[in-house]
Amino acid sequence: MQLALETAYIGEPSAQKHYGSREAVEALTPEKAYKVYLKLLSEAKIEISFCGGGDFEESVELFEKAFNTSRATWKTPQIISYSPAKQETAYAEKAMNVMQANLVLAFKPKSYNQAVFEILCGLYGGTASSKLFMNVREKMSLCYFCSSIYSVNKGTMFVVSAVEFSNVEKAKNEIIRQLSLIAEGDFTDSELENTKLSLASSVESRNDRGELITPDEYINRLYSVTREDVTLLAKEFTLDTVFILKNSEEK
Repeated sequence: MQLALETAYIGEPSAQKHYGSREAVEALTPEKAYKVYLKLLSEAKIEISFCGGGDFEESVELFEKAFNTSRATWKTPQIISYSPAKQETAYAEKAMNVMQANLVLAFKPKSYNQAVFEILCGLYGGTASSKLFMNVREKMSLCYFCSSIYSVNKGTMFVVSAVEFSNVEKAKNEIIRQLSLIAEGDFTDSELENTKLSLASSVESRNDRGELITPDEYINRLYSVTREDVTLLAKEFTLDTVFILKNSEEK
């Protein structure tokens, strides 16, 4: 999956692992680590949880004194960074000693509406009654599992599946076809409503949308998504990346 991310986000910070590369870690020195520590003290958002009984005013004074340094004005970090679609689909492969192939497809749209995106992703392959599960896995038996995942921060939809080596091309084509069917409106009102219900029941209080919003407010946004919203967004998607994990013994 890491190679799939590196290919989908080539040239972007998201192409790297959260903790960096082994080479970068080995190159760290005490001086470099100390500079980062000072940067955290002066710029990072600090959240302190006080647990237990009693008066916490003394603790407040203690921490205020501890952090009463030349702190810069803290700004909300930019966590939303949509990844632009490539002009042409990128392909990547990796060979390992595996029993089955892993197929990862990355799709990127032209516009971003999170509520519509999540409904589309759930309808497509994010629930047990989704198009990918019911057709690619159950009816056609092209894979052991097949599901879609929506990256909120990058505006990218990944389809991850485990496939027999002989079925990789068939599975890829059918996965793409199922998205085109949604773009044509080939889904029932019941499927749409069930997707909304499934997503609404799992919504938690989150602030990874770049805004503070209550669960109820976001649930209302989910239920306001229409068929037209879903089909229009599905038409915008382009296949950005194809990654295949193959058996190293295959020619």
